[in-house]
Amino acid sequence: NRISKMPSFTLKDIDGNEISSDIFGDYDMTIISIWQSTWGPCIIELDALKVIYDEYKDQGVNVLGIVVDDVETYGDEGVRDVIETLGLEFPNIVADYDYMLELINFVRATPTAIVVDKNGEFILPPMVGSDGKEGDIERFKSIIEEFKK
Repeated sequence: NRISKMPSFTLKDIDGNEISSDIFGDYDMTIISIWQSTWGPCIIELDALKVIYDEYKDQGVNVLGIVVDDVETYGDEGVRDVIETLGLEFPNIVADYDYMLELINFVRATPTAIVVDKNGEFILPPMVGSDGKEGDIERFKSIIEEFKK
């Protein structure tokens, strides 16, 4: 039973703003990064996605971070730190326990990047790990260019 679509959600960012999976409909394509604040490769991928977001946000491409830190237990300082240090402007929402259980069905490690269309359908299978900042930027650029064709 291969999952081919993001499970729907209504989750909050660290400032309490609610974001739902309807956000996918506002863009031709969304790159989702599933990350945790304590893992270096996640930070590298987010840093690369910041570059991608700045370059493509006006061309129908969004970036969405989904944080899988256990914020309920440990608080959100780590998450807030990463977002502020990197200066991330794209939305980052915090997975609650129920959504974590949904993600476990197809996310094996962090970071996992998932590229979806307007309907939240996977355009590519989930990609695990970082290729370093430059490598990640190149990888996402080539995916976007390919998709635009």
